[in-house]
Formats: sequence, C-alpha cells, structure tokens
Amino acid sequence: MRIALLLPLLLLAAPLLADEDLKEQREAAKPIAKKLTSKNDEEVYAGLHLAAENQDKSLTSPLCKLLKNKNPSIRTTAIEVLALRSEPAAQKKAAHSLAARLKPLADKEDDKEELLKVVQALHDLGQPSTIKALLDCKHDEARDVRQARAMAVANVPSKEAIERLIQYGYKDRKGKGRTRDIATKALAYATGEKNRGGIDGWRKWWKDNEKGYDVIAAAEQRAEKRSAAAQKKARKNKKKRKNKKS
Repeated sequence: MRIALLLPLLLLAAPLLADEDLKEQREAAKPIAKKLTSKNDEEVYAGLHLAAENQDKSLTSPLCKLLKNKNPSIRTTAIEVLALRSEPAAQKKAAHSLAARLKPLADKEDDKEELLKVVQALHDLGQPSTIKALLDCKHDEARDVRQARAMAVANVPSKEAIERLIQYGYKDRKGKGRTRDIATKALAYATGEKNRGGIDGWRKWWKDNEKGYDVIAAAEQRAEKRSAAAQKKARKNKKKRKNKKS
C-alpha cells in the first residue's frame, strides 16, 4: 500500500484548472479527507493514494497531521504525498510542517530513514522558509544526512540559498564536520557551475555573479538534469529486467 514518489521533480508551475474542474476536485476531496482522518490504517492508506492525485487545499492539513501518526509507514507515505503538493499555499504549509519534523527526527538515530525522506520532500517543495531549519544541524550528524540537507537548500530557487550555503561552508573552520566539502558540492548542484577554488572560490564567484544570477533559470536547469537522470535510470532498469527474462 506504500506510495512511491510519483513525481521525483515537482513542476515549477502547476497547470491552472478551470472553475468546473476545481469544483469537481473539491467535491472529490471531501471523502478523501475523511479517509485520512480515519482510525483504520487501510482507510488512511486508501486516502493517501487518492490524495497523491488530488491537489485540493483542504487535504493539506489532514496530510500534515499524519506526520505524527503512530504508524511509521503511514508517516513516510504522508511525507511523500506532501512532497507532491503543487498549489503555492499548500506547498508552504506542507514545507512548514515537514521542517518542524527535522529536529525531532534528528535527535533519534533510529529515525534516519524517515529524516532523509523529510529532507527529500523539502528538496522537492523548494521553499525559502525551510532554509534555516535545513542547515540547523550538528557537526556529528551523519554526513549523508547533512549532504542531503544542503542539497535541499540548493534546490530552493532563491539567492538566499546560495548565500546560506556559502556561510555554511565556513561554519566548521577546523574541518571535522567537512562542511566545506558538503557546501561546495551543494553549490555546484544549485548553480550548475564548476568551481575548483573551494568555498573561497565560491564566495568570489558569488560576489561576481550575484547581481545577474537567475534563480528560475538555474531551477529549470536542475529539473532538466534530474529528469534526464531519472529517464536514464528507468531505461537501465528496463534493460536489466529484459536481460533477466531472456
């Protein structure tokens, strides 16, 4: 019953629905909301499956409440569905609730998988309001988690994201937390640029390019690269399955 991420990349702009379609979507959301608030796990799973394809704003709150459900499978599925919200206000609300889960999950080693899912969801939602929470982590947190956090910040279409990542790169001056390496990798992902000058090189690059930096163009470039990588992986997996059958 788990739902895999249906859209690894969220569209930068969701298509507008006609008034009649919006009304139909709103009506369809009512029974879905009831399923999401059910005490029966199977009902909740069914609601999550339907909510993944229904973008009505009325579903955002019940989805957010499921982030604290006792069932870990329901929680992680709700995370994935929230990552698919496409309406701006719903994205902001979803990102706010997801960001609030970062610290509680980071404090428990057993919740690393769920933490990474939350970070990935925040990456896909790309909300500037989550930058601070994403970079608020301890030096001894697992490096792959800290790298995922930085990448999530890098995917935010905002100049603030670049500035905060550069600041983050200077946070650990003794080098034990490897924040410079984490920051430089995230900055390369954010900008699509290659820079061999380390964090100092990125600071200089930003000083020279900040004024003309197009955050939307950079976001579109990242989305295109992720889409191409996903398609390549799908073709590779398809080829593997075909070879196994032959």
